Amino acid sequence: MPAKLSRRAFLRVSIAFATLTPIAACAPAAVPPTAAPATPPWTKPEPTSPPTEATKAPAPTAAPAAVAKPVEIRVHVFGAGSFGELMKDAYQADVDGWKSKHPNITPKIEGIDGWTDVYFPKIFALVSAGQLGDAVWQVPRMGSHLAWGAARFNIVRPLDEIAKAMNFDLKAQYFPKVLETSTWDGKLYYLNYCGEPAVPVIAFNKTKIEKMGLQVPAADYTYDELADWASKATTPDAFAYSKGHHGAGLPGESHVLRQWGAEFLNKEGKKVTLADSKPQLVEFFRWRQNLITQKLSPPPEATADPIDTFSAEKLLSLPVWPYWFAAVQAIRVKDKFEIAWRPLPVVKKGDKRRSQLNQHVFGVTTASKNPQEAFDYLTFVCGKEYSLYGYLKANGQPNGRMDVWEDPRIDQKYPDFKLLREAMLASEIDWFLANFRGPEMDDTYKNVYAQLELNKLTPEQTVDQLQEQCQAVASKEPA
Repeated sequence: MPAKLSRRAFLRVSIAFATLTPIAACAPAAVPPTAAPATPPWTKPEPTSPPTEATKAPAPTAAPAAVAKPVEIRVHVFGAGSFGELMKDAYQADVDGWKSKHPNITPKIEGIDGWTDVYFPKIFALVSAGQLGDAVWQVPRMGSHLAWGAARFNIVRPLDEIAKAMNFDLKAQYFPKVLETSTWDGKLYYLNYCGEPAVPVIAFNKTKIEKMGLQVPAADYTYDELADWASKATTPDAFAYSKGHHGAGLPGESHVLRQWGAEFLNKEGKKVTLADSKPQLVEFFRWRQNLITQKLSPPPEATADPIDTFSAEKLLSLPVWPYWFAAVQAIRVKDKFEIAWRPLPVVKKGDKRRSQLNQHVFGVTTASKNPQEAFDYLTFVCGKEYSLYGYLKANGQPNGRMDVWEDPRIDQKYPDFKLLREAMLASEIDWFLANFRGPEMDDTYKNVYAQLELNKLTPEQTVDQLQEQCQAVASKEPA
């Protein structure tokens, strides 16, 4: 990651949180190691003659086992459901025996309804009021989560020393790219809860497509071939294709931009570089716009969730996240029709497929009075068995642990999971934005892109507006 901000830049107050005063609480002092016990008082010198019954020393009595103090770990998560419900469920189900092994630790899951626009201000309010709990959820967006560590706000603490004290080998557990993106100045600030390739596959309604006398595109198809197929597969009662869970935001679009040859930011994270790839981006945006104007994809004003539309067979193909890869086939579609899975297309035959790492993470707060227990709990919810428990129930996402992606239980339940694995191994880390305004950059991109879909901007104008408005975000003071 880039070097730490200058002292002057570090001290500037974020415009986004100008009314808040983040608290930089220090970690509790480390407990000094207990000295080795002296020679036990019942030890006697070797007698010169066999002792009699009367002179025998009494058998030593074992010291009573220390009873760990009860600890409640407050964990802040976004939403009252989703992650929070799975965390409660897995704890009560005693997944991996964690609850039984830690009878003194009780997690208290505190859901904050709403996405980052609600969650982040609430966390800052808790910090300002001195009421922050022990662990916080974060969603990395162009490195924005690092501002909560030593880079700016000191809301979360480094985890390296705690992990070392617990003999928890971070490098042996997680993909290197997962650790890299949560590291600042050589220190790790988060454990990975969700680590996956962003929207790596497209679901095709194989049953209905074949009834129409058509075929699902081959695995090596291009964007032009997908558009040609869509022109034949669209019917009066069903669209052929939707961008669907790509969304129009950067988390679901970054790898597509890269697939078309565009990079968003320079290495330093201060200059937007979309204009450098204007011809390629114009071609991509024209491809998207044409699908809508030709009525091969749902119009932007469509309100139905694309998963519902696909499940109702009013949409024949849909890009999905790994969560929906499991949930669509295990819950939403089940036996209604057969799904054929394909990786995303390429621009030209033989192109290397690009993939983007998407993450959700958890950190231990600097406010926690029980950081070791908080970290211990995070190793559970960011652990192998917890991740597999949720994913095999189609109620979670695979995390960034290597052994999760290699576990044969996933392949047994989802034979096409190999496509996701290939995308995960090829995943590239997100761009880094030096002023930590990732969520704002995402919103800016979405707002401009929406004008393209509404046919209010041409593809050329879209690239120009993205370059201008996104650069304006990148040029702001640190958030």
